[in-house]
Amino acid sequence: MKRVILSGLAALTLFSCTKNTNSYSISGTAPNELEGKKVYLKEVVAKELRVVDSTLVKNGEFTFEGVQDSAKNYILIAEQTEDFQMPNLYFVLENANYQVAIDSISSIKGSEVSDKFRTYFEANQVLKDKITKLQKEKAELKNQNQLSESADNNLTEEIDRLRAESAQLSLNFIEANKDNVAGAIVLYWNFRNYDQAKQEEIIKSASQEFRNYAGVIYVTNLLDVLKNTAVGKQYTDISMPSLKGDSISLSDIVPNNKLTLVDFWATWCAPCRAEIPNLKEIYSDYRSKGLEIVGVSLDKEESRWKNYIDENELNWIHMSELQHWKSEAGRIYGINSIPHVILIDQNGVIVSRGLHGKELRDKVAEILD
Repeated sequence: MKRVILSGLAALTLFSCTKNTNSYSISGTAPNELEGKKVYLKEVVAKELRVVDSTLVKNGEFTFEGVQDSAKNYILIAEQTEDFQMPNLYFVLENANYQVAIDSISSIKGSEVSDKFRTYFEANQVLKDKITKLQKEKAELKNQNQLSESADNNLTEEIDRLRAESAQLSLNFIEANKDNVAGAIVLYWNFRNYDQAKQEEIIKSASQEFRNYAGVIYVTNLLDVLKNTAVGKQYTDISMPSLKGDSISLSDIVPNNKLTLVDFWATWCAPCRAEIPNLKEIYSDYRSKGLEIVGVSLDKEESRWKNYIDENELNWIHMSELQHWKSEAGRIYGINSIPHVILIDQNGVIVSRGLHGKELRDKVAEILD
């Protein structure tokens, strides 16, 4: 019979035993379906998973051993089979002895930091599962043309409430764990939910171990970039290929228009596509009043980028390095989520960041009407 484990809460039983300050060992058991299969130990590095080690399940058991220079975010994941599929188990790896039982029931006991992290993770996963369920329900009703306005509003309101609850749960955990890497991991996962002032406040008051975590270093560097490209600052010029393949720069555009709307987007980004009708309407209404739009795409595939622009008649200026999240323009402006809109006046001053929908239209109207 096929066994599919649907939640990270039902993945592994992980026990941390006597602390060993010199090395770690992970000893575990696995079901028959995994006999002769691999179990992987992976480090979570930014948005990627890096394989650190792997081992085979023999006679229902497996073992990892090594030395950890500092506590970091790792996962354990078993090789997927037709009969047994297991999601990633996130945990904090320290120099300690761990015992793992791969099964459909999860109960985790271990070091203080690991226990705290897993308690938070499990509680937050419950909220995420509820959000996913509601999103699927909403999508199904929409596909069946049965999504009434009231149902849409109710589902959206509940999804927003659960997201707010998740953000608050995460913030509470971060505030209570500013002296360890577990809090640092959760900040990195959730920093977009909090404004820059709150992020700076947390990092400033945290321990050195917290601040030294790679994810927190990323957030710190991002905050520095955002300060340099904040509202009221002069824009930073960027240059890259246009649709025709020639190089184009913001400095070719900004001085020649009363207002330049720089839209960081991508064809693979559903929220970006959802915002396009609003952009088209704004462009139609305000192009004659001095508005220009510059689409800066984080796409990777040139043909997909060009075809989408042509098919959807996005008749403004477009540029892209086709480097996805490795975009230099994105780095310069601290873009960590899209869509992200920046408004620049004719004097080169950034007048707003991050507006969408009606708020964006109102801001454009405020400047050009």
